[in-house]
Amino acid sequence: MSLKRRAILLGGAATVGFGALGYYEITRCDEVACFSFEFQGADHVANRLDVQHTGGQESLQAGDVYFREVVVDWESRETDTTAWSELDDEMEPSDTIDGDKIRLQLLWETNVVEILWRQEGEETLIGAWVDEDDDAR
Repeated sequence: MSLKRRAILLGGAATVGFGALGYYEITRCDEVACFSFEFQGADHVANRLDVQHTGGQESLQAGDVYFREVVVDWESRETDTTAWSELDDEMEPSDTIDGDKIRLQLLWETNVVEILWRQEGEETLIGAWVDEDDDAR
């Protein structure tokens, strides 16, 4: 193989390798858990917030992850702090959330939803959604 061809192949391999490393640096999560959020506002029904677990350093069980300020009864406008497993009929408390997605119902005036990790009686804030568009409503 010619020297020129070797240099081109080596350069191409290095480019792919550094690209993969850069992607890993951008997408990795050094926190306990990372989440993505998608908000959908509504006029006459509850607002919706889709929350997706996108990674993290800990393996979290659905019964240990709680959301603060989610609607538990729309008619009475009652909100509460509720476990992921209580909001998702397909998940047991012992199931691990790994890339899973859940839809939460929010009152119109809710502009912060905290995600808590409860372990051995201790609560740790591991994520939060903040409505940065609150002035527009």
